[in-house]
Amino acid sequence: MSERHDISGDNTRLSTDVKEIGLHRMYHLGLHLAQIHAKLKTRHPLTFDLFLSHWVYWSLQLCSWTFTRQSG
Repeated sequence: MSERHDISGDNTRLSTDVKEIGLHRMYHLGLHLAQIHAKLKTRHPLTFDLFLSHWVYWSLQLCSWTFTRQSG
């Protein structure tokens, strides 16, 4: 006799955990890069502003994509 186990719920939870870890790491990488760029801000203010605006934009895009895929 073979038993079948429904593990789809576990896979969904694991997938969600992996996405959350990825977002968490991306957030901390962004903070680290922002700290490095903050040191250069006095020399290159426009570069820093462009970096920060791009980082925020792509972070929001990733969050949006992740939650759209998760709910769909």
